[in-house]
Amino acid sequence: MTDPDNPYFAKSMVNRLWGYLLGKGLIEPIDDIRAGNPPTNPELLNYLTDQFVASGFDINNTLREICNSRAYQLSVETNPLNEDDTLNYAHAMPRRLPAEVIYDAVHSLTGSTSEIPGMPKGTRAAALTDAGVKLNDGFLQNLGRPVRESACECERSSDLQLGPIMALIGGPTVASAIADPQNELERIVSENTDDHDLATEIFLRSIGREPTELEFAAFDQMKQQIHADHQALLAQLEREEAAWSERRAQLESDRMAKLADTEAKLAARIEAAKPEQDRLAMEREQRIAAAQANLDQANAKLETKAEEFAKAHRDGVEWHPLLATKATSTNKAKLVVGPDRVITASGDAEKATYTLEFRTSLKQITGLRLEAISDPSLPANGPGLPANGNFVVTEIEVGVAASDTPKERKPVEFASGHASFLQGGFSIEAALDGNKRDQGGWAIAGATGTDQWATLKFKQPIANEGEVVLQVKLHQYHNAGDHRLGKFRLSATCDTGDIPLDLSERLQAIVLTPKESRSEADGKTLVDYIGRTDTERNDANAALAEARKPVPRDAETVRLETQRDRLTVATADDPNLLRLREDATFSQTQIEHVRLTAAEDLTWALINSPAFLFNH
Repeated sequence: MTDPDNPYFAKSMVNRLWGYLLGKGLIEPIDDIRAGNPPTNPELLNYLTDQFVASGFDINNTLREICNSRAYQLSVETNPLNEDDTLNYAHAMPRRLPAEVIYDAVHSLTGSTSEIPGMPKGTRAAALTDAGVKLNDGFLQNLGRPVRESACECERSSDLQLGPIMALIGGPTVASAIADPQNELERIVSENTDDHDLATEIFLRSIGREPTELEFAAFDQMKQQIHADHQALLAQLEREEAAWSERRAQLESDRMAKLADTEAKLAARIEAAKPEQDRLAMEREQRIAAAQANLDQANAKLETKAEEFAKAHRDGVEWHPLLATKATSTNKAKLVVGPDRVITASGDAEKATYTLEFRTSLKQITGLRLEAISDPSLPANGPGLPANGNFVVTEIEVGVAASDTPKERKPVEFASGHASFLQGGFSIEAALDGNKRDQGGWAIAGATGTDQWATLKFKQPIANEGEVVLQVKLHQYHNAGDHRLGKFRLSATCDTGDIPLDLSERLQAIVLTPKESRSEADGKTLVDYIGRTDTERNDANAALAEARKPVPRDAETVRLETQRDRLTVATADDPNLLRLREDATFSQTQIEHVRLTAAEDLTWALINSPAFLFNH
């Protein structure tokens, strides 16, 4: 690129440097170097190019050459002979400082520490390398900082339209830098006790020259104006306070009169509505009594129904709880196998796959049962790990291999499945469809805190001529937080024919125990299960909940109470008066530090002056 014979690089670079310093390139636009767009001064361009190459592509040398030229040092002032010149550099062209330079200059002048989002305090805007870094008020963007979507110089704007003007005059960036209590203006005021010295220091810091006598007189007038504005504000506040005092007294009188009238109407309405409200309350009590009687009758039948249920399920499917020889989780949760062959998960509850292996000699295995087991140690009694006790098994995957060739595992396909409870929008079939990481599957919201189970039938039995290793993977990838199994157990069956839902291991043990031999706790467990699944009892419960709904309040009474509550609130002070009080308090602070206030006003005026914003 920097080969002396390269006809493009050196010419492009010196044209760009000339354009930066004088506001207009020898070839314009400065990016558009081609035969059809010749330079305005080809001899000058060739000279600068040769000098640049001869210096070993020394940019500082070229900048020095340009800055020492007569063309660069001309004034922006024009005369009748050159006022319309835009090509020959007969006068300097005023150019607004770039957005980053203005931002850095404002903070350098005031001594305020810049705070650019995402960057260390004190970072200069000119040092930003990421176009995505922006100020909250859009200061840099409003003043034309390019978004850098292309390499074209045309992305940068130096116009002074409404947006840039408002960013300077009323924007928070300039105001915050001037009002920053940690900036240097207060130090400058304290070190320059003479007003003339103070104005001189600010002028030198701002635009590099001392103030004229006329400008100093204007600074002195600023202080006088601050005092005059403060007195005018106090006078306005006094007038507004007196007017508001009279107006508020009238508003309070009107409010109290309306409040008394509303309270009288409310008392009358409560009395008028009482017979109807009493009638509705009596009817509600009657409905509650009738619904409670129906629920009591349904509850009285539960023991009988429980015994009938036990007799009907004594000849159910024969299940063999499996003992896991290996239990791991992809989310680093700890899986512990208990003496009852129940597996307990603890620790990490992020999305995961539980992988379980079982060695078994059972012949002709036809299906599996997955029990989700409740326990007081789990949130909301489980059986899941989240606060609500739910879980979502997104996919159940089974593989089988001979124990002597465990790596030759073959998948086992399912024919059907049943679940003791299904959350709305979920299905057991969705846990058997091969989609391991979708948002469907088996979930039990609405029936947590108790055992739930699912039974699964294989398409083909596992023959198992010797010993096999069953591998079961429980994929749990629902987006709901912590929705993983907390306690569970897997069992196998060799029964032929259809595999119904059947019972959990706990319920199966209870129904196989004669009634007279069951413990009180087992009897209650069975009755509670029947109660949760009994349609008659559930309907009675729903009817009781409906009957207990409160009697609707009289609409007119509610309206009058709302109106009364609103009228009990005293009349608030006028927002305009509150703002005026705040302004007076702030103005008093300015009067107590009048020289600092005048210095801030002068700084603001100079920042918004052409001498500060433009080159030359």
